[in-house]
Amino acid sequence: TGAVLKRVPDVGNPWLDAGIVPFSTMGFNTHPELWRKWFPADLVTECFPGQFRNWFYSLLSLATMMRSDQSDAEDKKPFKTLLGHRLVMNEAGKPMHKSDGTAIWFEEAAEQIGVDTMRWMYLQQNPAQDLRFGTRHPEQKVTLETVDGPRDTTIDGVPTCKVESGPADEVRRQVLLPLWNSYSFFVNYARLDGFDPSLPEIPFAERPQIDQWILTNLQAAITQVRTGLESFDTPAAAKAVAEFVDDLSNWYIRRNRRRFWRSRSTGAGVAEDLDGMTRNTGGRGREIPDVGSVVLTDPTGRSIEWDYSNWDRDKLAAYQTLHRVLVNLTKLLAPMLPFLAERMYQNLVRLSDPFAPESVHLCDFPTEDNEWQARELLEPMRTAQRVVQMGHRLRESINQRVRQPLGEVRVASRLKATRDKVEALADVIADELNVKKVTVVESLGELVTYKYRANPASLGKRYGKLLNKLREVLATMSHEQYVTLSDTGTATIRVEDQTVELIPDDVSESVENASGWASASDGPISISVSTELTPELIREGMSRDFVRHVQQMRKDADLEIEQRIRIRYATQDAEAQQAIREWGDFICGETLADEITSTSMTRDGMKSVAVGNSSVDLAITVTS
Repeated sequence: TGAVLKRVPDVGNPWLDAGIVPFSTMGFNTHPELWRKWFPADLVTECFPGQFRNWFYSLLSLATMMRSDQSDAEDKKPFKTLLGHRLVMNEAGKPMHKSDGTAIWFEEAAEQIGVDTMRWMYLQQNPAQDLRFGTRHPEQKVTLETVDGPRDTTIDGVPTCKVESGPADEVRRQVLLPLWNSYSFFVNYARLDGFDPSLPEIPFAERPQIDQWILTNLQAAITQVRTGLESFDTPAAAKAVAEFVDDLSNWYIRRNRRRFWRSRSTGAGVAEDLDGMTRNTGGRGREIPDVGSVVLTDPTGRSIEWDYSNWDRDKLAAYQTLHRVLVNLTKLLAPMLPFLAERMYQNLVRLSDPFAPESVHLCDFPTEDNEWQARELLEPMRTAQRVVQMGHRLRESINQRVRQPLGEVRVASRLKATRDKVEALADVIADELNVKKVTVVESLGELVTYKYRANPASLGKRYGKLLNKLREVLATMSHEQYVTLSDTGTATIRVEDQTVELIPDDVSESVENASGWASASDGPISISVSTELTPELIREGMSRDFVRHVQQMRKDADLEIEQRIRIRYATQDAEAQQAIREWGDFICGETLADEITSTSMTRDGMKSVAVGNSSVDLAITVTS
């Protein structure tokens, strides 16, 4: 502009102002006693790439200067813990900018992705890696439905746009939905049965082993989450929760559904009398007799006596176990998923206990309870789960769906301890894999032939001159030697008076199965499943297909879980007809059907479905 400018003699870097914060904002000069109480900070966290030469360095250097009178370096530290993290990028791994409209505003993410989902995305992320958050579509304007009413601009006046996030979808699919479905499962059945959480607890030792296992698993998860959070390792804490929720949803609840389905004996149907009632406990004390009755008071003050001694003990144990797990889980998740945890807590705890803390965020954080665990149950169940996972992968490889029963699975391990664990949970494995028989053996030698060959790409770099001889030697390797190499990661052999150190990449394995069998290995465990399908097994598989289609029709019709139905079907296939007749009781039990009726022709409203290789027309009607 032609103006004459003059430099200010003393120029200070603005990071000096940021670095003096532990002193300036905490009253170092004005309130020294208060300052000594709070210094140093417990935690400092910021983006590492941009701050380690700016704020972090400034904090350290200014604290060193301000505390130069202290001889002990510990007294100069401005913070106890520093957590630096990488950047937040868009879903494609590119920076987001306001200038091109790709920057995601908080309001947009909160309303379209969800605040708890966002928190989990940050918590589970390895801070040493960039977080791929989502994608903003600046060309797609949207109106956000907020608690304050519709909004079409951010707080800064920027038009709100559509935001999508694949990582957020994964969080919902893997963690939030299984958690919510587990909670919903409990609430739906507890409402129907009138379950009261204040009933005397069945002792841990008297509960079924599956209950003891999930309660033990809960205690282990509590310890893992506490350890993770206390060491600022939120990915470890999130991983522990995700694994526990998976065990709860895909193992415990799925394996125990029938315990909740069956009648609670003479108490069935009383649940409807509980609407709007509260327990008359006469103050904070909540002593409930082991057997007998309790008094409920409705909103008008009318007292009703309700006998709780008619509960099926096994069903009550299932309810109490799942309730205890879910309540502890809400407390465990409170700092991680605060809104979802609060909603679950209010329904699980406050509705039945008005004297409980008003919020989950006012509860003590869970600690491991030695009285509610049996550590010896964890490893056998992990082994069973490992075998089941192997079996499912093997079923997929031979294109056999889980609904199709198979005759036998053989599980082999050279380790007696592993065989004992499999033997102890053989019924669980059989049920999960839908096989009629589990046979535990030391070796699959009579069903499987293993062949081994040298891998030139790996061995040639180190032992090129010995490669031909190594081909001969490794071709004679036994399965036990190969498993040992795989387990330990190394093995030593002598070839032409030379020591050769083997690694797993040096040897390739091929498997030839006996006719009618398929096999797989994972470390010290190998399994083989029978692939031969008898007519009886085929018909049973068809009945399970039939059940799946009826259940889907119940879902499509939006039926309540307790509503009973009638089933009508029509098919020209003799095998399908025989399967439905043969497994009629099973079908009725699984679908809450009072009867199954065959009709000679397809009628309006019937749906054509595939049952095995047959076509069947189906219809359902509600009876109650």
